[in-house]
Amino acid sequence: MGLNARCRAALAVVGLVASATLAGCSDGGSEPPVVATGSWQDMSPAPIAGRSPAASVWTGKEMVVWGGGFCKANPCQFDNVEPLADGGAYDPVADTWRSIAQGPLAARTGTAFDWSGKELLVWGGGIGTTQVFADGAAYDPAADSWRPLPPSPLTARRAKGVWSGREFVVWGGRDIVDTKFFADGAAYDPAANSWRMLPPVELSARERVSMISTGKEVVVFGGG
Repeated sequence: MGLNARCRAALAVVGLVASATLAGCSDGGSEPPVVATGSWQDMSPAPIAGRSPAASVWTGKEMVVWGGGFCKANPCQFDNVEPLADGGAYDPVADTWRSIAQGPLAARTGTAFDWSGKELLVWGGGIGTTQVFADGAAYDPAADSWRPLPPSPLTARRAKGVWSGREFVVWGGRDIVDTKFFADGAAYDPAANSWRMLPPVELSARERVSMISTGKEVVVFGGG
């Protein structure tokens, strides 16, 4: 192979945004792979329809995509998006897709999501301007199975989520039905299978924030 498995797998997240993988390389040492100024490679056809915005994570082996919406007309607005409840997983080493098991959640877009190291965690989201959700589920790609999350203390909304290393942290967001924004959050612990409310923060209510975990803190920036 001209591109080793480690290099190609690590670069899949970069390339999948454009439905292709970008060639790069690694010497096999401890340094991370570097994206080369090379060429794009087409991916094999997916078994699921195109969509946006969907929950998507890199598991270390596959890119898992779930939910999202299909635009029925242009311009793509909340009210002309068909919500989806299916998903697929792409293996860049084999250049193959597989459909993933059907989950317990209704079709939706705008979920909070992240990868826990074992499961894709999904919470909240909505359908157009008519409905928002306060439920969630976890997908285990090794078992190709879903489990529902316990009830969250948060009200239904579209929100942002991030894995802290121990908990799935959800913060802020918007109830698009009532045009209400939020400045509260909660954290889900998979080991205990339980939620806890986060302490109050001196930020105004908002959605679409940038949110990452440093391994010690969850950092929130921007939004509107």
